[in-house]
Amino acid sequence: MSNAIINTKYEHFNPVLDKVHILLDDAKNEFINNQNNRKWKKIIVSLMFRLYEQFDSVHLLAKNDRIIDSSIIYRSLYNLEVLIQYLLIDPSKKTEEYISQSNTLLTQIQRKISEKKSFFFLMLEDIYKLDNNLSSLNKKKKFRQKSIKQMAEEAGLIADYEFAYWLLSNIEHSNVSSIFELKGLPGLDLVSKSSDFPYFIQFLVLNSSIISVIRTTEKCSNVMKFKKYIQFDYYWNEYSNTLSNILGVNFKIDNTHPDKLRFYDTKLNILKEYSRT
Repeated sequence: MSNAIINTKYEHFNPVLDKVHILLDDAKNEFINNQNNRKWKKIIVSLMFRLYEQFDSVHLLAKNDRIIDSSIIYRSLYNLEVLIQYLLIDPSKKTEEYISQSNTLLTQIQRKISEKKSFFFLMLEDIYKLDNNLSSLNKKKKFRQKSIKQMAEEAGLIADYEFAYWLLSNIEHSNVSSIFELKGLPGLDLVSKSSDFPYFIQFLVLNSSIISVIRTTEKCSNVMKFKKYIQFDYYWNEYSNTLSNILGVNFKIDNTHPDKLRFYDTKLNILKEYSRT
């Protein structure tokens, strides 16, 4: 399986990506028609469109062999997925909490403006005074923001956290080992010089980003009650078929556990499990 990952090219994901873009087009239409006047729906729709933009960015960069940049954007995409999935646990209540978090940022902005230490914040002072939305938000009650890890635990996405944060944080913050591994440069004895590392990262980023957008769209469909029936099992099957062809093993979805996405590898007798909801 390792050799299959090393030999994987971006084009190998095209069969499922073609289907995913059809799904996203259908979902966008549903989001546009399903907002009504409920505040939480408008917020979720805005966040989902941002999620889809980041998905496109991940794949545009990966297609052009910008592995480091695509992995950093995926980390941001995962942040956003966690937030959306967390809000969908109790949309009306949690979106109000989410809006209230803006007060923390505004308090910090006010403090920076009063310090007058930066030309940037002097400019920001003019914007702050003119923006009525900022002024009104500042009057809302304060709310203590939860960490991404806390939200991931509540949303059932903690398994993905280990990859998106532990591994990709090293890349985002230019940890020395990640630089040498990704660039394939000779160097320090302390550094692991695995030339296969970039292929591993690329595979996981492409794989995980596809799971994220299908999974989050499916959750939105259930919570927001899309009018159009979308066959999500079809998209999961297309994904598993593509993965089977890439890795040279036979993944089949186990639908007996609807809350989990389970791929049963009939060749290696291994069960791969991801959170589906």
